[in-house]
Amino acid sequence: MLLLFETPTGFAVFRFSEVNFHLPNVMEKVWVDFADAGQASLIVWLKEFRTFEDKASAINVTGVNEELASMITRWLLPEMKLAVGKHEYKRIIESKLGITCAHNDIVMEVMWGIQHQMHKLVRKEKAEVAKEDRLPMSQGLKTFLRSYGFDVKPEMVNEQIVRTAKALYECDAIEDNFSTFLRDASRQLKKISGFNCKNWGFLKLATALMVIFCPEEGDDFRKALSEDELKKLEVDAPKYYDILSWALSMRAYNRIRYAYRVRIEKKILLESLIKKAKEACEAEQAQACEKGKVHGESEQIPQEHVMFANLCRMISSVISASNPPFVNVVRSHHKRSWDSAFEPIGLNKPTFCEGLSLGETGGTRIARISGAQPSTSNAIVPYKPFPHAVLLNSCAENQSQNIDDDNMDGNLGISTLPPPLTESEELALPDRSSFAGSCQWLQWFASKFAW
Repeated sequence: MLLLFETPTGFAVFRFSEVNFHLPNVMEKVWVDFADAGQASLIVWLKEFRTFEDKASAINVTGVNEELASMITRWLLPEMKLAVGKHEYKRIIESKLGITCAHNDIVMEVMWGIQHQMHKLVRKEKAEVAKEDRLPMSQGLKTFLRSYGFDVKPEMVNEQIVRTAKALYECDAIEDNFSTFLRDASRQLKKISGFNCKNWGFLKLATALMVIFCPEEGDDFRKALSEDELKKLEVDAPKYYDILSWALSMRAYNRIRYAYRVRIEKKILLESLIKKAKEACEAEQAQACEKGKVHGESEQIPQEHVMFANLCRMISSVISASNPPFVNVVRSHHKRSWDSAFEPIGLNKPTFCEGLSLGETGGTRIARISGAQPSTSNAIVPYKPFPHAVLLNSCAENQSQNIDDDNMDGNLGISTLPPPLTESEELALPDRSSFAGSCQWLQWFASKFAW
């Protein structure tokens, strides 16, 4: 199977054996293979990595560009599937390139593992994955941690936690490897010596076998077995020699005893690591909360702001292609084009050290802290582009339509646009209800471009 992995700056192609998808309990085990880079490199093999100056143009609703398509087809053998990390990539590649794609829970577990070891598996990728682009936490890892009583949020997971969890998983795997042998031994212990081993753990069963075959080797037997149990096993020991394996009994005792000790240590360590990670996340959230509370506003970005900003990004290429005029003259020597309409203006920190508003989306300011916390209830606004004003002007210019700003309430359902503010003019928080007008304007704008 070929695997297409998206990095912060490009795409990587890996080879991956589909046999791994059909192993028993694969969803519970995939994350273990990516706990360290050495083992991960035995699971996936990097074939090619390319960066893209405009990654969004490499694959989108219009198709797959020639460079990315050639990279995929170069390594795709006949009858080979392509694993992708997004459902929309599956739809686009299958419809445009005719390649059978796989996108399921197991693929996402592998994608999470590659992202976890990205800088070691894709060494040319130096950029960090943005928080909003990070894949959800491995379901197998989440389930395993919960089995030990740990409720870990995705943002708390780090390399130390994954490695420690893997050590605990390997302790469980040791017990699983000897479970069949020890259960058979428990039946013999009941049959020959009359022990009810139903509530005996694996360590106690292995210790009982050690007493049978090597009673002189252990000093810790009395911690696991009572005096009566020890005496009974010593008397009945010869009865087991032809029934149980001496070598397998010795191996089971040594390995399970080792796993028991490591589990205690790693569980304590994991508890400490998770506690530190939780405290670090809470401190980061508190810091972000303080920085986000500009002029008494909440640090949470309103959903309408996110939606409006995303729509603006979608139509930016359409506007840029139509060569719109410069918009919103901030200073006599500083004009702002559409491409930079929503970027902050560089200002001298000694002059402007308060929270700077970078514009508005209907009724919500886009704010940034510059140098210091604001000292007033208002923000210095060096410019006020108003996205709908910018786009309306551009559309009117290119379609030769006359739009009457004074009557926009009646035509488009939005409030009359105020003039741009000067450098020193202050703006109070506007009414958020004006976002409804922005939505109506976006619907109008979309209809003009036949979306």
